[in-house]
Amino acid sequence: MSSGSVISGKDQLLDIVYNYPRTEAVFRRYEEQTQVCLLCDYLFCTLEEVTRIIPLDHEELLIELNRAAQMG
Repeated sequence: MSSGSVISGKDQLLDIVYNYPRTEAVFRRYEEQTQVCLLCDYLFCTLEEVTRIIPLDHEELLIELNRAAQMG
């Protein structure tokens, strides 16, 4: 991950969405793919925990979340 990253795998989904509202759209896209409401079922889990439980590409999700977070 680049030094410009603001979100890490140790962050809870709740903190990510609260601090960076644009990330909600990223989570919603992944929900369509997985058919799981990530923000409903895993709101208090870290990103690392979620990507261990649900088959998601951790690095790809982290990159997308950081891009959204840095957009403002």
